[in-house]
Amino acid sequence: VLNRLLMARSLVDELAASIGHAEVTPEDLREIIGELGVAVAASQQGAEQAARLIQSMREHTRTSGPGARVQFGIARRLEASLLMLREPLRCSGIDVVVTGADMEVVGGPLQFDQVVVNLLRNAIDAMEGAGAGGRIDVVVERRGGGTIVSVRDNGPGVPAELRDTIFEQGVSTKGGDRGLGLGLWICRNLVESSF
Repeated sequence: VLNRLLMARSLVDELAASIGHAEVTPEDLREIIGELGVAVAASQQGAEQAARLIQSMREHTRTSGPGARVQFGIARRLEASLLMLREPLRCSGIDVVVTGADMEVVGGPLQFDQVVVNLLRNAIDAMEGAGAGGRIDVVVERRGGGTIVSVRDNGPGVPAELRDTIFEQGVSTKGGDRGLGLGLWICRNLVESSF
């Protein structure tokens, strides 16, 4: 937003300096005014995006308490989580497709958010080494009297030797100093304690 406002300011200065100069044609002035309109519209769009991000962050932190179980809509929580990860998704060229999210569940909304953001972040990280692009599918469905939220990506997958232990503390596919092996362990504990 700041860069767009600075560009608009620069165009205003250019327009002011151009008025009254014989070598500046009416077409030049129309071009500057047109660019100024684009810069102002882009600034407004950026400000609206920032407002949505701030609202999303506020919603992420509002609950009746950290352990409170309340009824909440999955679609709205997913939308807020995706908004928080919008920039890494955009930079990675990853598309996210959400299906079946138009239902409600009872549980901890903050815990849901944390689990979803962690799973999406893991999917982004998994596809990072595979080159540009990718797809994450978030599928919500009722099954056996419960609600299942699946996060699937088209990355390389979990190595076969880790599949039985991936949700245990200290197990990581990231290797080196990138992963402590806590994310999925925390996710499992949050799901078990909050839903």
